[in-house]
Formats: sequence, C-alpha cells, structure tokens
Amino acid sequence: MTFQTFKIHGDNIVECERIFNFISRRLDIVDINKQFISQAAIQVDINFIYNKSSFQWRLIYHPGFNKANRKRWNNNIFDTLKAAGSFLDETPDATITQVDFEEQKEKILCAIEFCSALQAGNQAWQRSGRAYSTIRTGCPYLYIVDFVKYELDTTTRKRKAIRTPNPAIPFSYINNTKQEKVFGAQAFVKSEEFDENNPLLKNFDESIFSEDDIADYLINLMLGYDTIEYEKSILNKNLKMVNYFSIHTNGKYYFKPEDWQRIYKGETTVIELSKEKKWQFGKKIAEKSMTGNLREFVKVVKKYAYGISCKDLPFGVIPVENKTNFVNEMVSLYPISQNDAQIILEDDQDLLICLIKGFKPRGDDNRPDRGLLPFLAMLTSEHAKILTLIYGPMTSTRVEQIKNDPGTVARASGFWNVFLGLRDYLLLDVPLLNEKDNATLFRENSTYKQQCTALSAKEVIFSDIVSPIPNSVHEDDVDSAIHMLFTSLPSNKCFEGLCNPPGGDWSGLSVIVNQCEYRWVSLPRVSGEINGKRPDHVLQLYPNDNNNSIILSIESKDRSYDLETNVGIQLKQYIKYLSTFIPSCEKSINGDWSISSRKISLNPSNIVSVAAFIDSGSEDYDNIHRLSACDLIFALSPTEVGWNIKKS
Repeated sequence: MTFQTFKIHGDNIVECERIFNFISRRLDIVDINKQFISQAAIQVDINFIYNKSSFQWRLIYHPGFNKANRKRWNNNIFDTLKAAGSFLDETPDATITQVDFEEQKEKILCAIEFCSALQAGNQAWQRSGRAYSTIRTGCPYLYIVDFVKYELDTTTRKRKAIRTPNPAIPFSYINNTKQEKVFGAQAFVKSEEFDENNPLLKNFDESIFSEDDIADYLINLMLGYDTIEYEKSILNKNLKMVNYFSIHTNGKYYFKPEDWQRIYKGETTVIELSKEKKWQFGKKIAEKSMTGNLREFVKVVKKYAYGISCKDLPFGVIPVENKTNFVNEMVSLYPISQNDAQIILEDDQDLLICLIKGFKPRGDDNRPDRGLLPFLAMLTSEHAKILTLIYGPMTSTRVEQIKNDPGTVARASGFWNVFLGLRDYLLLDVPLLNEKDNATLFRENSTYKQQCTALSAKEVIFSDIVSPIPNSVHEDDVDSAIHMLFTSLPSNKCFEGLCNPPGGDWSGLSVIVNQCEYRWVSLPRVSGEINGKRPDHVLQLYPNDNNNSIILSIESKDRSYDLETNVGIQLKQYIKYLSTFIPSCEKSINGDWSISSRKISLNPSNIVSVAAFIDSGSEDYDNIHRLSACDLIFALSPTEVGWNIKKS
C-alpha cells in the first residue's frame, strides 16, 4: 500500500494540528509517526481504518504563510488562488492540498477558517472577506465556529450574556453556496462553555454541532469520494443555526425563521423580502462622528432606504422607485456632477447603500469592517449596485490618492481593496487628520469593480509543489519546535496549556490541578495595570504531581534582541493574575466540560518564565537573562531536519 500525500498549509502550527485533530476523530489510527523533515515542515505518517477499509496517508504541515512581504516558501499557495479570482487581501487559516508528484503539482482541496472568538458586532463579519474571496475561485470553504461564547465583564471576568451574531451572517454562507455553486458553510462546534443547563440554551438542539460532519467531509474529500451527503448535512445545520439565532434575537425588526425558510426555498430573496417588510434603515452613528453633511445625509438615507433583513445592520436597500428622489437629495448635499448622478439612475436596479466608519480616531482602519461588503455580497449578490459612504478621520493625502489613483490605493491597503473593489459608487464625508477641514469626494467605480470581479475560475485549482525546505526561518519555527518537543512527551510528563504562535489560538489557557483540567477562555491580551503579558506558550511539567508541577510561561521571538525588557516578570504575572479569577470551565482528564464555580490555587514559586529564540551563534546569555528577567532561555539552532534546543 502506497502513501497518499497531502499538505496542510496553515497560518501556524496550531491551525495545522487543528485540522489533523478534526480528521483523526473519525479515523481508527493503527500507527502514527510525526517528525520534522526540515527546519519548518513537519511530516505525519498515519496508517488507519475508515469505514472498514485501510489507508496510508502522509500529511505534511507547512506552518507560516508567505505574507507581509516574507518569502518563507519557494511558492505561495495564495498566488494560485489569486490567479483564480481571489482578489481580496484575505487568507484563510489553512488550506488542504493533495500532492501529485508525477505532475509536480498540488491540487487545492479546500480552505478552512477557525473562530473561537466572540461572534458579536462587526467581529461577526470580520472573516467574511476570506470566505467570499476564496469561494469565488471554486475552492470549498469551511468556517468552523465555537458555540457558545459569552461577553465577559472586563474587570471581574464574570459572564454578562451570551452573544450571538446577526442571523443574516450564517445565512449569507448558505446563499453564497447557492449563488456560486461552490460549497461554503459555517459549521458550529461545541465550546468548552456550552452548558445545557443554562436556561438560555434550554431548547438548543445539540445535533446542530458538526464535529463529525466536518471530519467525514474532509476525509471523504481527501479520499476523492463524493461529499454531497456531508455538504448537505453541514448546510442544513447551518440553516438550523440561522433559525436559532432568529428566535433569540431581541426586537421585532428582524427576519424570523419562517422568513429565512421562504428565502431558502427560493420563494423570495433577501432584498425582495426586505422591501416587503419596509423596515426603516436604522444604522446608528455616534454624535461625535457627525461631521460635514453626514447628519443630513443619514436623514436622507432613512427617508428612502429599508434595512436589509433587519433595521440595524449598516446597509440598506433603496428601491428603484426611490432612487431618483434619493439621488436628487444626495446631490444637494455633496459635489456630485449631473453626469455621475445620471450614471446611478441609468439602470433599473435597486441601490444598496452601506454606511461605514472606516477609520479610528488616529486614522488606522477599522479592520473587522473589511468583511462588511463581502458579507453583503454573500447575502445578496456581488452584482448588486452598491453605494458606500465612508466617514471617520482620514488624511488629506489619502483623499487625494483615492481621487486620482484608486487602483494604487487598493493595492497598498487591504481595507481599500475591499471598499474600492466591491462597490460601484464611493462617497467620502471625512474630517481631515490634523486639520480643521472636512473633505468630501464622490467616485463612480463600476469599471474598477468589474475588473476585480471579472475572473472567477470555478474549476479545480492546481499549484506548483511547495518545497518543504524554507527560504528562511522565523518565530513560526520556534513555536513549532517548542510545540513538537513538549507534546511528544508522555501526558504525565507534560501538558500543553496554551500554544499561541503568531495568528494562533489565544482563546483559552488551561492548567491541571488534582487530575482536573481548568480553563480560562476569552483571554485578556495584556494588562498594563498588572504588568502582565500573555505568553506564547504555557507548558505544565509533571501535571499530575501537585507539589512538584512546574508551569513554563514562554515568550517566543525570532531573535533575542526582540525580547522586551523584564518580559519574564510580565509572563509570570499574567498567569498569577489570571489565577485570581474563577476558571471559565473544568473537566476531569477524560470527562466533559462543565462551568467552574470556584477558584484554584497555583503555587507562584512553581511558575517559570522562559525566553525562546533562534540562536545567532554569538549570544550573551547572561545579558539576555539580565535584560529579559527570564528564569530560563531556550536557544534554538537549526539542524538539517529540525532544531537543537539549548537550555540556559
């Protein structure tokens, strides 16, 4: 029996391992061998039985992408997706490919995104750009979401409320699958905090959870079998979650389950039903943001637009019969030529309008809102006519660039790539940074949008084989080496409580006390008040020995000079601070999660700070200890296939 070879291109080692963990839950693994095959790539050979048949797979992890102008690998897997129509600067957490050594190609099978964060507000559509941009190439896409998640009090970490997304967001994946005829879905998995005894979850149907469906879908996709059965199951559960969110959404101005069912059955569309409901567009804008003519413009929008699926999303629909009056009033507020006004009116389509505060007070872009127009395109159609008004502070230089050379701006900024590539008309009403003036600008943009959306391959995508030998090594490899070393130890020797490489999973931190795992979720990033810093790794040595167990709190960096002064003190303080709160949940070693009700005690003297980095060959370890205030140093030196780790 010969190996079938697959690759998992992941943002980091955590994303690669997550996919393997999903797959392995449905495999009867007979034998497994995991090892480095270079300083960066990891090979996992498995013999397994699935549905009474035996198979051999070789999985090769490629953690860390070519991005931020970094050419880590000899070939960028995302260049292939871009060539097939993925025009946004958004990349999924992981991509699975199948290797054809004879043709020297990798066949892209699917892309996967994970989310353990709170799905509320604009965070809920933050990743829609990745889904939209990937699916339009023809590549299947799974967005795996932990449910349930709570909003926490920032001071006490007590649960305030279950937060759920607007039901239009999960429905947009269903609608997009129908439109594009490419599988893309939100798949929900049970989080550690899910508590069936919570009255708010009383009628929740746990069969909606899709862990097994995800595993079966991926396994059958990789085996080359038909996956329709699993796609239908995941999409059906996706729809059930839409219904659940609809029932539990406060307020009467939202589509109800029967409304979503009508749309799903093809009896109507999101836009037509929104016009039928006639709910006044209700986007709220803070008083401090009301600069220029924005206040009057919002009144005009509310006069002619209906909310799409509800009142309070930041986009609405202006029915074609209202367009003339709307445009006339808009022209009275902004310097829009009669020619541009006529272009808006020349078609017989409804006009979708989106109001977005694109920038924060210092002028940096509001990153989650990069997903807003992709979300709207998935919910309706990328061919819909869209007018976007952007407010919020902006530099005068950027306004001039958008006026004179929008293509260059789009290529330089992921935010503008979205808002120039997916809208037909752009309106700016912005206060200028460090100036007293306000700027307005209108641009007709349909030609640029057509250029961006013209290519949509919808075919099997092949990439040149990516060599497992990296062009350069980075912090990703420090994290992979630490993870591989310590997770290879027996469970009674080491427990991995946190692995948080760049772009990784900082959704939870666990420790073992008295044969029970205690976990804090929704971790604070950093706290200046307590002089604490969230570690990149937390490893517990001898976890079953309460008296002698040692917790390693590790900071990983490319090089030793990247370490912050006194970071060792902050690494230990973070864990001490976190342990002053009741853990979020707990479970026996082989049991199920339950909500924790009491604090646990950790011995501060058993918390050890560690600095990990790539050894330059001329390190002054005494000086590194002194400046970083770390108890231990892990200095990594590359070998031909892996790393040597020197402890100091």
